[in-house]
Amino acid sequence: MNPNPGFGLVLSDGVRSAVNALLARAAGSTTYARLAAALQAVERELRNDPRPWGDPVKRFRGLQATLYHRLYDELYVQYTVHDGRPLVWWTMLRPVLGHPLTRG
Repeated sequence: MNPNPGFGLVLSDGVRSAVNALLARAAGSTTYARLAAALQAVERELRNDPRPWGDPVKRFRGLQATLYHRLYDELYVQYTVHDGRPLVWWTMLRPVLGHPLTRG
């Protein structure tokens, strides 16, 4: 039995839209496999151990949660982790820096 059952992951509507739009833009290109692998890695980290994976940005006392962010494979990821429950809200995803999907 796994002692760490993992974190529940909730994607915001904006993240769902961003994932779908990025995958659609990358379809049929060499970028698609890279993007799909990066998205799977981000999801895996957010489900398994999100706190050390990102950098804390802001504490929400009322929500009892902390906002984190991280650059991963030229993707900007922002998410919030509940302090007492294994729950993550993925709130932002966008390509940055030299990511091929930032062009055009």
